[in-house]
Amino acid sequence: TYATGTISRCPPGTGDVVRLTGALVPRGAGTVQPVFDSIVILGHRPVEACRQGSTAEIMSGRHDFHRAFLVGEVRGVEPSGTGPGWSYVSLISEGQLYYVPIPIRGASLSQLEALIGSTVRLDGYPDSHNCSLRFIDERRFMVADLAHITVLSASPQDPFANAPSIHKLHRLAPEQISRLGRHQARGVVLTVWQGQNALLRIDDERTVQISLASPVKLTRGQSMSVVGYPSTDGFMLRLSNALTRPLANRPFAEPDVCELSAQNISERLANAWTPRTRLQGQRIRLTGIASDLSEALRKRSLFTLSVAGHQLDVDFSSQPGILSDLVQGCQVEVTGTCVLTTENWAAISENQRLNGIRLVLDLSDDLKILDYPSWWTPTRLTAIIVILLLG
Repeated sequence: TYATGTISRCPPGTGDVVRLTGALVPRGAGTVQPVFDSIVILGHRPVEACRQGSTAEIMSGRHDFHRAFLVGEVRGVEPSGTGPGWSYVSLISEGQLYYVPIPIRGASLSQLEALIGSTVRLDGYPDSHNCSLRFIDERRFMVADLAHITVLSASPQDPFANAPSIHKLHRLAPEQISRLGRHQARGVVLTVWQGQNALLRIDDERTVQISLASPVKLTRGQSMSVVGYPSTDGFMLRLSNALTRPLANRPFAEPDVCELSAQNISERLANAWTPRTRLQGQRIRLTGIASDLSEALRKRSLFTLSVAGHQLDVDFSSQPGILSDLVQGCQVEVTGTCVLTTENWAAISENQRLNGIRLVLDLSDDLKILDYPSWWTPTRLTAIIVILLLG
């Protein structure tokens, strides 16, 4: 429930008996959401004893909205995409996956991220089945704050020691993969972007997308061992909250660059997703127009390339000085590594769609300006005519 407006004491304490006044607000699809604008404290009573139920009992709903505890490994932490005052902790417990909503006023995102890899006990309230497409699993466990989280064992000092390989994960369904603990991959770094993302080519030539737990300096062509929590959106395998360990570098052969014409790229992006997935990790070369160099995009180390009516994101985060001479409207030749992008990807969501590709610039000569736009733009021409008329 959501509460706004008059609160007799802010916030109400644990065990307080309250009267809430508000309205039922339509949420779409025939459902309503209670929104309260007044909370009045009526009294206080002891909180019920914590129920000790198995994971299976909690999954069954037997303890819904009764105080209980849950023990498991913290797999990840995500800020809520729809409720700015909440974070979600994903927890693995006895082969089941739970999403644990915690208000930000009760625990900051950084405090929760420090728990990743730890085994914890949560004291809270199991929630009823949630039918939202935002969740792979329909169970939630509500926790009030950090005081209701007890660390039973910290994250292992060497998380690489007993982490199994990812090699057989492609045989599992997405919901099975999301319930697994840390797994390990070994391979060579194909590209790095935004400081915390990388694409790893493993020994069987498949690619794995890596989301690092914290920024680490990775180099294209570097051999790495990576351990993280696996997930898949149906298009690619990912390791999240990943930790890295360098391996003895093996010779890295520069891959051939695939030259794509406007017609080629149009066919790849307009057809079914299979042609696009084959671009993952490939170095490709395109010619197009730098159509958007806005400050908002540049702050994210991106610009937009227009090719045959398609708008592609070009990521220059690994080559921050490469745009020094580029202006909007330039015709450019761009070479980079293809990374598949999905719509609103997050570890808690299964409702994925393939957006297209992001082109990551890896080398200092991956951007070449072929032609500058004409100085005589319609705006400038109009301005000169006005000045001459007024003169």
